[in-house]
Amino acid sequence: MPLAPTISAVFLDRGLEWVDFSGGPSRTYPDIAADVAGAIQSGRCERGILVCGTGLGMAIVANKFHRVRAATVHDPYSAVRARASNDAQIITMGALVVDAAVVAAIVTCWLDAEFDPHRSGAKLARVRSIDDAERRPAPARADHEARHGQRRT
Repeated sequence: MPLAPTISAVFLDRGLEWVDFSGGPSRTYPDIAADVAGAIQSGRCERGILVCGTGLGMAIVANKFHRVRAATVHDPYSAVRARASNDAQIITMGALVVDAAVVAAIVTCWLDAEFDPHRSGAKLARVRSIDDAERRPAPARADHEARHGQRRT
């Protein structure tokens, strides 16, 4: 990805560890996003940045992981809000969407931003409770139909 050198330079200039999960051109975005989200979930990494064409597919995959929050960002403001309001551990960007000239500013703003628990703590707690509830195993089909009055024919 043409954005990777700029992103890694921001990390390295700050003395932060840079781990490249891309693994080469044969890997597809779902596998890369799953690896990064898994590293966040396990505690191996604190934050991650994912890049694909639009950033949207990466965010969809990363958000499948319990208690992992990924946000697609396009500018410095959305990067700050992803962290300050949503405590996003991962940001995603689209190489076909984001101007390469602002990538360093996006990454810098996101790394500098801190979650604001006074403004967004209650909302994030609600997001976590929804995440916890929705990640429970799905009920058996018959139980689901009984509770919701749905029946397939």
